[in-house]
Amino acid sequence: MAVVIEGILESVAGVGGRDGTSLVVTLVPWEKQTLGRTLSTKKLAVIVAMSDAKVRAWMAKAKVGDAYRATIGRAVDHGEFCRGVAARAPTKITKPSVALAAAAAARAQPVVVVHETFGRLVLDRTLDCYDGTIELWGVTVKLALDEPADFARAAKAFVRVAAKRAAHDKAIVKELLEHVYDSWEEAGNPPCDGPTLLEHVTPESLSLSPNGGATIFWTAGMLFGGHGIMTSMTPTGAIDRAEMC
Repeated sequence: MAVVIEGILESVAGVGGRDGTSLVVTLVPWEKQTLGRTLSTKKLAVIVAMSDAKVRAWMAKAKVGDAYRATIGRAVDHGEFCRGVAARAPTKITKPSVALAAAAAARAQPVVVVHETFGRLVLDRTLDCYDGTIELWGVTVKLALDEPADFARAAKAFVRVAAKRAAHDKAIVKELLEHVYDSWEEAGNPPCDGPTLLEHVTPESLSLSPNGGATIFWTAGMLFGGHGIMTSMTPTGAIDRAEMC
């Protein structure tokens, strides 16, 4: 049974696949236009199959923060977000309900947390993470705690990360030394060995997952043609990936 919903535009994207192009409109908050108007603050992805040209045209006119109405088959709850398929693109509305407007205004307010380990963190609702900075191995790096944030678990994960510099270095040399670009030596640099590789990589950002895992992104100068690298750590402290990104 079709359901009419109204919501506030958070983001919009065009997605290509085997079946063609789709417009993906993310609304939050949103409400069903039924008796009682059920309001939700969980993200709703409205998916509409349409040509690439129509996707680009819709995206060009869309404005984050505006209210839109769509008719979907039903809203399927996937846990962290909901998903609905529509036959037509959402249409802009000028007068959202009082409840929807109030929920949108509340969502627009900044959420700031001051944590004993991480300091000041600000919630990025679009990326679903808390952002901040922290010192790691003598370098100030960007910090992201993915939602739903478990601050106690994240603090323990950070302690594991901080104690594992040698393991990250070992994984970087093992997995990436042979992939250093030829352009490194062509630029007049000496052949790259393990110590040279580690001299040119610097941690730039740290992402901590709700499950206790972690991902570190590193700058690497011109060792990989300007590409950065990443390493990831499991909740048990094992380094399971080291690769270019």
